[in-house]
Amino acid sequence: MTDFPYICGEDISAINNKEFIRIETDKAQAIVIALDKSDIPYSARFRDTEMVLTFDGSYREQVESIITKAMSGDYEASLRSAGRLLSAVGRGCGIDEHNYRNIAGSSR
Repeated sequence: MTDFPYICGEDISAINNKEFIRIETDKAQAIVIALDKSDIPYSARFRDTEMVLTFDGSYREQVESIITKAMSGDYEASLRSAGRLLSAVGRGCGIDEHNYRNIAGSSR
């Protein structure tokens, strides 16, 4: 069992031109939502303070921009105010807004 309770995105074998990053962040939720909304091929494993992200390197600039905006805090607030927070994550991870932070140890 992985030590990352949340897994989202595509099967890693389906991602072309793979690039990998590990980020210490509490904004993984906002990052995966933005990646989903942007149709960027990715696979993510995360927990409350850390994220491991594999993505198609063809989208490097967009991924870097998404990470920068999400980590600023402003991006998550704008997603929430637009009423879209967790819609993508709920589909990709099989969780919903009410139990997102309370699930521990579940994985896909």
